Amino acid sequence: MEITAASASAMMQAQISDQVSVRVARLAQDQAKAEGDAAVQLIEAAAEVGRQVNRCGGSAGCGRVDVYA
Repeated sequence: MEITAASASAMMQAQISDQVSVRVARLAQDQAKAEGDAAVQLIEAAAEVGRQVNRCGGSAGCGRVDVYA
């Protein structure tokens, strides 16, 4: 079986294309992980606010969050 310059070039192009596809997929995966981590941080922060509101000790507005601010 003889490998011509055209077939060698096509093989190289396919390899490069595969490498680019893998890199793009990794970047998308990294971005999704970062977004997930940010969502977890927001949920944790909201939980902490909820805990603080519940600990207010009967002051005015205790147990309520001002959503009109």
